Amino acid sequence: MSKSEQQGNTPALVEQGSSPPKTKISIEANYWEGSLPHPDILNKYDLDTRHAIIAMAKEEQNHRHKRLDKGQRERSKARNFGFVIALVSLVGGLYLIDTGKIVVPTVLILTAISELVSALVFTWSEKIRGKAKTTGQT
Repeated sequence: MSKSEQQGNTPALVEQGSSPPKTKISIEANYWEGSLPHPDILNKYDLDTRHAIIAMAKEEQNHRHKRLDKGQRERSKARNFGFVIALVSLVGGLYLIDTGKIVVPTVLILTAISELVSALVFTWSEKIRGKAKTTGQT
């Protein structure tokens, strides 16, 4: 035995001056996202369990849609209420100007106008974002 083998070292397979052997490594990664498991995984369950999993996914989707609709109705009510407050402020400011006041009605009118403009801008930006989502633009 050689001295390097006695010390527990394995002899070098590569001669000095030559490059080491090349190793190829391939990595595969799969990613699945959704409320249901990947079809391959779902098919490993028995038929009754598959139906139960699909039923739960349907129930969750219906619940999510109901919550989204409710939130949209609440935003619409809040927007309408803000519009009414802005109109009352605008009319009140105009009345106070008519009675001879200057400072308070000016503040009321400017506040009402800013509320109306911000509501319009918010509504327009929501519509633009909604169109961008449906067409796939960002």
